[in-house]
Amino acid sequence: MVSASSGLPSELIALHFAFRNTLRWAAFVLVGLSQLSAACFSGGVSPAEWVWIGAAVSLAAVLACFCTETPFAAGLRRQPSLDTTSIETVLLGAIFSWLLLQWIPLPPQVVAFLSPERWRTALAARLAVGENLHGFLALSVAPAATLFRLLCVLPSMAAFLIAREAARWWNGRDLWLLAAPLILIAFSESILGMAQWALTSNPAHGTYGNRDHFAGLLEMILPLAVGWAISLQTCGHSPFSPAGGSERWQGNTWRTLGAVVLLIAAACMMRALILSVSRMGFLDSLVALTLVGTGLLAILRKLQIWPVPLWLLPVPVVAVLALGMFTSTAELLLRFTEIAELRAPAAQTSAPAKSLAVSDRPAAERVADEFSGDRLDMWRGALVLVHAYPITGVGLGAYQHAFARYQNFLPGFSIDFVHNDYLQILAELGWVGALLAYGLAGVIGFRLISALVCPHPEHWPFALGLAGGLLAIALHSIVDFNLYIPGNALAIAWLAGLAVSPALRSATKRKYYKAGPGSNQEESNQARSRLELDEASGALVPAVRNQRADIF
Repeated sequence: MVSASSGLPSELIALHFAFRNTLRWAAFVLVGLSQLSAACFSGGVSPAEWVWIGAAVSLAAVLACFCTETPFAAGLRRQPSLDTTSIETVLLGAIFSWLLLQWIPLPPQVVAFLSPERWRTALAARLAVGENLHGFLALSVAPAATLFRLLCVLPSMAAFLIAREAARWWNGRDLWLLAAPLILIAFSESILGMAQWALTSNPAHGTYGNRDHFAGLLEMILPLAVGWAISLQTCGHSPFSPAGGSERWQGNTWRTLGAVVLLIAAACMMRALILSVSRMGFLDSLVALTLVGTGLLAILRKLQIWPVPLWLLPVPVVAVLALGMFTSTAELLLRFTEIAELRAPAAQTSAPAKSLAVSDRPAAERVADEFSGDRLDMWRGALVLVHAYPITGVGLGAYQHAFARYQNFLPGFSIDFVHNDYLQILAELGWVGALLAYGLAGVIGFRLISALVCPHPEHWPFALGLAGGLLAIALHSIVDFNLYIPGNALAIAWLAGLAVSPALRSATKRKYYKAGPGSNQEESNQARSRLELDEASGALVPAVRNQRADIF
């Protein structure tokens, strides 16, 4: 049999689509295993471990490039499925180009024009050692550090693009499947964290070396687990389903069981967050749960799934506040009541500088607690660098090398991170790169909002869970550097890619009407008639399209 659309045998087309789906599953499994490996190896902070994780994500990106949509049309011409014209793809390409520009050597005249401070310091160094004054120079203060950090960022960019396309590969039918690996990883981490608390009485940190980064992973996955439980109870079925009574009962039983399992997983994540004694992680999770609860009631009212009165909308806020009050531990409350934190004894001596690199996990954990009161000084120091390098920044990953010249506090320590992702991005990328990054974040937020305010959103529980998770990690980034932990950055990129996928913004053709005490039975019957008419008209398609649908 020959296909009418391409003139090729149907068996050959079927073979292609089977091969394409195999590549898609291989790319998805590779990214999931990479995320699991990053979580197991302390967030991928060790270069020796991250290089293999990054290679796996890069291989997944290569496989995704071969997932073509119409390879047999117009004379076997391949057409890649990646949409290169969307604003988020353009912004991502611009960010990558800017990071690459920071690293490559440029003529000294260009460097002097773009970054006068960089040229002045380089000129003084060259005069001191007698080097060639006219040699090419990179905009980054530390090109080697910029190259290393760029190699950490590239897998996250690839994961962003894969997630954006993966939601479209399966036409939006399996969005929750794309989030399932992250939920499973976060659930496993929460179990390990609770075991650590029970056995050692130390703060829960899972496989991470830092409890705040452990909390950062859990807080962005927790709303997704709650959203999936909501989806199982509100979407995917209709009161006018043609299934019989026993089949409908079995389906409802499995959905209810799945929702219970997901809520148990969410409860474990919340408990592990509390046991991590991370103040910002605890507050962020409460804010995310408040958003999910309020959004749930608002959308149920909007879609007429459940008649929600307006006075019920503030109830999730009160419920979440009560949850925070009655589930917090004495250790967590003590951290909130602390007025001042003890500083490290080494900070008062002239001992050799001690790096705060996250690869030195026990030291980083201890030092982060000891100088948490000096974060305002670090933020002021970042603003000094922004003033000195306003356009181009000091270079991605070069903050430590540039800040040592301006550091006037904690003389015994070398400051690697500002504990504020937004300020560190501004200091390292300059206003040009920072505006591109902030613009991409704004596009992600706009896509999520547009998915929720769509007249009849089909995937609103998924969008609601994504919104809660990304909001939580965005708030946490004000006082921490989760974006600089490769494992967390990979998870954030995956969720952000799902958030900008066109499949997320698709509208459903069905409305879920529920007959209640005050409902009009005639309107309900009319809704049933319209639904049956839509299904009947959808079945009347040409025979050729039926054949193509069978191939898919």
